[in-house]
Amino acid sequence: LLKEEANKKDIAIFYSNRSLVRMQMGKIAEALEDADHAVSNDPSYVKAHWRRGQASTACGNTSQALSSFERALALDPSNKALKKEVQVAKEKKEREEIMLKEAAEAAAKAAEEVG
Repeated sequence: LLKEEANKKDIAIFYSNRSLVRMQMGKIAEALEDADHAVSNDPSYVKAHWRRGQASTACGNTSQALSSFERALALDPSNKALKKEVQVAKEKKEREEIMLKEAAEAAAKAAEEVG
């Protein structure tokens, strides 16, 4: 059992590292997939969640990014870089929600004018 757990940790590190390389190559979907594999192999591995957050950000999925960064920070609460990632993702999510609300209001107004 210990050997199997150690193997899963090694697999998580592999996928996390490959996720970073794929991000650097611009292969964002593959980077996210690798980050997901890293998380599933070792949910306690901080970098796996961090990579998932980075890939999610690159894919434009701010909610998933925030969730991943928050999980990473929960595992490593003193990590200043992760605290910044969480703050940036929160601010981005808030801006996106405001933009969506404004777009919905504009669409409703346009529909009223047409109708």
